[in-house]
Amino acid sequence: MKSRITRVGLLLIMGIMLSFMTACTRIDPGYGGIVVDLNGEDKGVDDITIETGRIYYNPIGKAVYQLPHFMQRVVWTADANEGSRNNEEITFNSIEGTIIKSDVGFAWSVKQERIPHVFVEFRTSVSDITDGYFRSQVRGAITACAEIKTLELIYGSEKTAISTCAFNRIAAVPFIKANFDLEYLTFIGAFRFDPKVQDAINNKIAAENEATAVEKAAEGVA
Repeated sequence: MKSRITRVGLLLIMGIMLSFMTACTRIDPGYGGIVVDLNGEDKGVDDITIETGRIYYNPIGKAVYQLPHFMQRVVWTADANEGSRNNEEITFNSIEGTIIKSDVGFAWSVKQERIPHVFVEFRTSVSDITDGYFRSQVRGAITACAEIKTLELIYGSEKTAISTCAFNRIAAVPFIKANFDLEYLTFIGAFRFDPKVQDAINNKIAAENEATAVEKAAEGVA
């Protein structure tokens, strides 16, 4: 009898121990669950698998992290009422050295099958990837595309071409091309300049409009 009680007690103890050694979490649609082997000698991709749905794991030797693979959209703006309360506008220069400020919209997502590689590379939150890694990429690409153009072209006919150029430069980065999908990069609203520069631009545009009106009037008389 005592032997039977002892066996039952041992089974209960083992059951309790197993319950402490097993944890469960749920990975919602749109997310990838990364199970990390904390005891692995190689902390790279080989120790990581992607799971979806409900995951059971040993919390002593493993940990579960989640990354979304749906589209991440961000607007870096000077407007404190949108996004961050901080001024997050992107600044860059023309070939003359004039400083241009702009609100910028950008969208990206992690390729689902590449979630482990992205996790290994960054080991941080999606917001940190957006406002750290991708913001740096966007600013660098816009600068590279704009700094070879005159101010007149930047605020005029080449505005869209610059954002397209920047998007293509980012998309061509090998690590980004392998691990991410990009949707768009766009300037939002009008560029902002130093007040003196803005006045000079306004005066130039007004003079051009006046000259065009005079020319059309002359053609009408003729």
